[in-house]
Order: sequence, then structure tokens, then C-alpha cells
Amino acid sequence: MRLLNVFGLRRRALLVVAALALPAIAGCGDRNLWNRDFTKAEAASPKRDVTGYWEGSIAMGGLRAHIESARITLALKCDKAGKILAQGGAPIAFKSDAPVRMTLLDDLKVDNDERCGFRFRKGEEFRYRVGDNGVLELDFAGSSVSRLQKLAD
Repeated sequence: MRLLNVFGLRRRALLVVAALALPAIAGCGDRNLWNRDFTKAEAASPKRDVTGYWEGSIAMGGLRAHIESARITLALKCDKAGKILAQGGAPIAFKSDAPVRMTLLDDLKVDNDERCGFRFRKGEEFRYRVGDNGVLELDFAGSSVSRLQKLAD
């Protein structure tokens, strides 16, 4: 009887570990947007949709963004070699009245490295426009405007 309890305990422990690991595994793809290889990805659709994977540059370095219907993730390369990286994400809400924008529902920041990072506060708005040429112009809460090319949907 005692042997059965040990196996039952192990099974429950394994289920708990699996339940905790599943969300982490599901989010692995965007843990570092700079590690994603878009050369094998399907070509981005020509539609003027702001959601998807984007890449461009800002004054500090290279920028990648993953914009979803309810979340934005930004990844910044702070040096030419790409050894200093910063990434953060936050939930967003889209506003369709003019001007179109996404509003941060939480802080969008990077805390792990003082040499490289960004911080946008909850409630700040990112105005955007997707041009006919498929370039996304993204205004980071009035601090800078970036022109990004779509990498994938």
C-alpha cells in the first residue's frame, strides 16, 4: 500500500511540474526576439495590419517588435555586435479613433541591465501608421518614431 502512495505522489508531482512548465515552453519563441530566424518564415502578408513581427532601428541600436492583438514585446540591440540586449513586454489595448494607437495596460520596461533598456509607463500611448509600402511608423509615447519593416505575421 505504501508503494502505491509513493507512485501516486510522484505522479502528482510530475503533473504539477508539467503544468508549470507548459506556459514557459509556449512562450519560448519570444524569450529573445533576436534569436528568431525569419529567413525560413513565410513572407509577411501585404495587408496593412499592425500585428506581427517587425524590425528596424532607433538611435540606440536595432529594434525588433512582436505586436499581438493584446500584447507588445520589444527587443533592443544596444551595440553593433548584438551582445548587449534588452527585451520586455506588456499588455496593450488598441484604440481605433483618430489617431490610431495602442495604449499600455502595464509598464513596458527592462530591469535586468542598466547598460541597455527602456521604460514606458502604464497608460502611455504608441501612435502608429502602416503605410501603403508596408512600413510601420511607430511613435514610442512621443519619445521617438521608428520605421519598421514587417518580418512575419
